[in-house]
Amino acid sequence: MVIGVPKRNNRSGPHKTAKQKKAEAQAEAQGVAALLLMMLQAIAIQVAGPEAALLPQERQMINDPLARILARADKGVMERVQTYADPLMLGMGLLLWGSRLAAIVAAKRATPKPTMRAATPPAPATNGHATPAAEGELISASVGVDLTGDI
Repeated sequence: MVIGVPKRNNRSGPHKTAKQKKAEAQAEAQGVAALLLMMLQAIAIQVAGPEAALLPQERQMINDPLARILARADKGVMERVQTYADPLMLGMGLLLWGSRLAAIVAAKRATPKPTMRAATPPAPATNGHATPAAEGELISASVGVDLTGDI
């Protein structure tokens, strides 16, 4: 036994001051507030487009008071929020991605696809006279009958 060294209770860990606890609660609340705003912004962008994204001053005007409100909340409330935050973010991310993919597929299906028919060459300009055709054939321009074919 060493004399002069206070006995430590390792189970309880170091004791935190009220100031340290408050700083930790504020940091935790700041992270949760940022996460909530990120989720809300993702929904807004998906619904209304990129122009619905929060501007930096809007984000700050919402995030800072929200973080202070969350920091004052009961510790049990924050623990419940954190318990559901990751599954909620995962679910929202997958839903938003699926929604975007569905919109892309719907847009592709709505776009008319080009047909695979062979392009027909334009008819030669005629003035009612026989016109020379490929390989020496003569075609009557006024009737449109091949005069050199088999009868």
